[in-house]
Formats: sequence, C-alpha cells, structure tokens
Amino acid sequence: MNAVAAQGHNLTVITPDTEKNPPPNVHYIHLENIYSALYNGSEAFDLNGLAKAGLIASIMEFYEYTLMSCASALKSEGIKQLLSYPRDFKFDAVLYDFTCGPCLVSFVHYFGNPPLISVSAFNNPPYTTELVGGHKQYAYIPHYNMKSDVDMNLYERAKNSIIYSFDHL
Repeated sequence: MNAVAAQGHNLTVITPDTEKNPPPNVHYIHLENIYSALYNGSEAFDLNGLAKAGLIASIMEFYEYTLMSCASALKSEGIKQLLSYPRDFKFDAVLYDFTCGPCLVSFVHYFGNPPLISVSAFNNPPYTTELVGGHKQYAYIPHYNMKSDVDMNLYERAKNSIIYSFDHL
C-alpha cells in the first residue's frame, strides 16, 4: 500500500485499522465498529476457540465472524463517509479481501464498476472457485480445516468431501 502511494497513486483504504500519520496519498475510511462488535459482549468472537472447535463448528464460527464483521461495518461512520463521496468519484481499481464477506462489494457498482481485484491472505478458502473459477477436487485438495495433506486415505477423502459439501451449502 505504501509503495503504491509513494508512486503517486491516491488510495482510499476502508479498514478497521488506521494510522495516526498515514503516508501521503493514503486516505483512511475507518470502520470503527468492527473490533468492538467482534471482541466485546456476550457474543464476542474467540479466535482461539475457532482453532479448538471441530470441523463443522469452526466452519460455522468462520461464517459468524464474517456476518458480524459485515453487520458492524455497515453500521459504521466510515460507511456514511464513503456514501458521502460523489457517485461519479473515480476509482481506478478496487482491491478487496474477499474472505471478509461480500457486504462492501456493492460499492463497486455504486462507483461505476471499476475493476475489482479480489485478494486473500487466507489459505485457499473453499469459495475461491465461485469467485475466480478453477476447481477444487475434494478427492485430493484438503479442506483448510482438515489435518490431512494431499496424500489422503479413502476415509479422509470421504470426510473431506463431506466437509467441503457442508461448507459449500
């Protein structure tokens, strides 16, 4: 991000993490509600619990995390700030972490459909193929929650197929 800004490009960064002194050309839109929604209160999200949960429970927790993130982002002052931009504001491209859910993707249409570049630091999410094509052969590509590598026995392949099918649903 800093390298792109240093080359003279203006960046609008929609994020729960901001810097007090951003580099030139970097403009933050702060999604201030996300962390408080995820980590406070009776429904607080527990990343450690996710790691300890079973296969099905961890999938459900991951989607709950996504829904909580989206709901809090859409209630933030940052979204109001983004909506205050003129509809003809020119974005050359949008880089989007697609593992955070689809709740902000509609802004691509709102701003005239600039190119959307989906990225993820997440290890091969199951829904990648729906976004970018390709395939996930359940018989030999382990689900990210499986403790198997590509050399799975018949039982692991069947379990992997069930987990992928559940996740897909």
